[in-house]
Amino acid sequence: MEPSNSPLRQEFYITGSNVLLPTLVTELGIPAASTIWPTTALSLAVTSTLLIFGRLTDMYGGYAIYNTGAIWLTISSILCGVSQTWLMLIVCRALQGLALGALLPSGMMILGSTYRPGPRKNLVFSIYGACAALGFFAGFFVSGICGQYLSWRWYFFIGAILSAVMAG
Repeated sequence: MEPSNSPLRQEFYITGSNVLLPTLVTELGIPAASTIWPTTALSLAVTSTLLIFGRLTDMYGGYAIYNTGAIWLTISSILCGVSQTWLMLIVCRALQGLALGALLPSGMMILGSTYRPGPRKNLVFSIYGACAALGFFAGFFVSGICGQYLSWRWYFFIGAILSAVMAG
């Protein structure tokens, strides 16, 4: 399976939590000084480990790291959904960031090695980049629906379902 939806997942998890933040603060009792962490823990973990996972991708290949990241994202998303405390949610969000940090360089490597230079490769990378905008709005939409009509936990469960489908 081609990793063409990797930026979609990243943006889905990054933007959607912003919509759910007021609900998370209320239901998990997040202290005022820590309200930024459910959103930034993921981004911090992604940016801190991107180069490490890039090197691991070079050493072990794109498919191994990509599949490991996809499975880890599924597991960590389920853990986010079953979080009972705000601290557990923040740790699980950081674990999601580790998975997303593994998916980006390995996805780029798989796409880069699959297509020869030319118009088709340019189109594939354009679609790959466009998926970020799609994920951005999908995250807002799904988290808004979950926050309004379901539990905030369903945002993470839906993300886990999508990640599991992608891992399969």
